[in-house]
Amino acid sequence: GGAGGWGERTVPFHIYMGQRPLTKDNYHLARLSISMPTPPSLLPALHDHYHTLAEDKVKITFKVDVNGIMDISVEHLSTGAAEGISVPYEMYTLSSDDSNSISQETEEFYEDDEKVRVNIQNTRFVIIPPQYDVDDDHL
Repeated sequence: GGAGGWGERTVPFHIYMGQRPLTKDNYHLARLSISMPTPPSLLPALHDHYHTLAEDKVKITFKVDVNGIMDISVEHLSTGAAEGISVPYEMYTLSSDDSNSISQETEEFYEDDEKVRVNIQNTRFVIIPPQYDVDDDHL
């Protein structure tokens, strides 16, 4: 993906499926990108004339139709910019082998995952949106 226009940035959204607490331990399903206004901190000269970070909200929607196709959409609520993708049933369902493998991993890494969950619960997060688009090759 490329950068948005002046005063905009392209923000990628990666969709993962799984039960492990860390993203890297789950399955990457899809990637969407939308153009969003650049935060005021990145455009100090326009700070007084620009939106606040509180306006930088997105709505992510997951819908599954009768055929099992999952539609995923991301919408920037202030600007209305939106993107969507359809994920076929086969991409987000697991074979019995995959399901057994995930169950085994969940049991095998249960204690490690519990430590991660406790650390996450005891951590305060500040979400900093990416300032540039990320290449899939760098994940």
